[in-house]
Amino acid sequence: MGSKRCCKAEVYSVILNLPDMTNSNKALIVQSNIFRPAAFWESVYIAMPDNSFFELLRSVFGKIKTPFNKQQLIKDLKAFLLREDIQKTIAAYIDETDAKIIAATALFGEPVLEQLENFFYDEFNSAELHDTIVNLEERFILYRFSDNHLALNPILKQILLPITANVSGLFPTAIEYGKKSDLKNEVFVIRPQATGFFITALFSDINLENILGALQVLGLFYTDNEKLVSDKKYFDNFSLLLQYEQIERFAAALLIYNELTHPFEILPPLFKNRIEEIANLIHSFLDGRLCSNVPGLMNLRLDDPAGVPKKTLKRTLDVLKSQMNVCADTFSLLNIMEKTGLITNGENTHISNKAKTAKSILNHCGVKSNFYSMLEKMQLSETERTELTARIDRKLVLCEAQLKDANIRYEKLEARHLDYTGKQNIAKQAISQQSPVEIVLQVKNKEQKISGIPQALEKEGNDLFLVIKNMRIPLAKISLLRRIKKSIFEK
Repeated sequence: MGSKRCCKAEVYSVILNLPDMTNSNKALIVQSNIFRPAAFWESVYIAMPDNSFFELLRSVFGKIKTPFNKQQLIKDLKAFLLREDIQKTIAAYIDETDAKIIAATALFGEPVLEQLENFFYDEFNSAELHDTIVNLEERFILYRFSDNHLALNPILKQILLPITANVSGLFPTAIEYGKKSDLKNEVFVIRPQATGFFITALFSDINLENILGALQVLGLFYTDNEKLVSDKKYFDNFSLLLQYEQIERFAAALLIYNELTHPFEILPPLFKNRIEEIANLIHSFLDGRLCSNVPGLMNLRLDDPAGVPKKTLKRTLDVLKSQMNVCADTFSLLNIMEKTGLITNGENTHISNKAKTAKSILNHCGVKSNFYSMLEKMQLSETERTELTARIDRKLVLCEAQLKDANIRYEKLEARHLDYTGKQNIAKQAISQQSPVEIVLQVKNKEQKISGIPQALEKEGNDLFLVIKNMRIPLAKISLLRRIKKSIFEK
């Protein structure tokens, strides 16, 4: 990322050491660090390939006067985006999905697409997420720079800042909280005794091999001629730890043991730093450190994970891993924490803010309605009307002039049912451009969605088959084939 990038974990640490600050002031300072300077944002657009750059600017200004000057056009774009009426329209268009992706981008601090895919895996499929991110780029809310990192437009800081400060929508809260996991049952503890050490390890869902493997990773045992031998020095040190510290390290060691490719000689000194790293992550997670540091999550009770939906536990751990720069599989770690009694299993519903969502829908529908009315009064060909309607649908039209002075280049992105030729053309375009597609099939009166990048269009007799994810799907059976646009920043 380079020295310019701010480490979010360090920012939180500095802010939280200022006792006289209110939470709102903390939020303002933390969130201010998520916007790069405007000059950096300008440089990213200037570095875009000429074709993509001028196509994007024509979508804003219509015809561009020659000779072309990128620097001047960027200044014009900046002035356009700073107009009060334009900012009001951009803000009105932002719906609940947009807000979640904006907040997640701020929370991770310039994430790559894969991080957001993992974070939203249970809410959006990859095609839906990709399409929304590309759309946010087209609307100048997000931009993309080196190694596909996503960032928020500093020119729209006034609009985006309140959204980035409210991350509560990313972490559903439970209506009722279950009983806190109680470690007094001594599911795992090591204590010295006169004749050696007493070990309690009561895990009904963990097999003996994994328990013994984790104890070897901790250095408590080693093998000697296929015999398991205890190491007194390691036992002495380990028994001095508090019970929660013991079980956090055992959970870390269990994760490490499961990561090993067997057969593998277990050398405890090699794992010392990794154990500490993962144990610290577990402790920070259970301690609710993320929630106390991130504005908008102050009241989330991660000290009582039984009352928190699994989606929230998973997303919280994802963000904390990113902040602490720890590499670990989120699902495996949550599973281990559950099996070792650090968290308890609870399937909970969450409270949704329906009033806020309804208001958002009304806002952007109202803006669209105004533009649709303008479009009805214009003398246009069918192709022109279709393209401008699609631009309104994608929230790309920000003022009346963008309809009247539009530079129209029609691009068909989807085909349905009997439009066999349309599906064939879209499939060929997606294959040649390596663009992702979304496929909708009707299977037993239910919709089945498949997304990915198609590899080929194969002919068999009179039928065409679309090859995607090792599947051959008859083109005629596809109810909807939609090509997802590639990022405007891709070269």
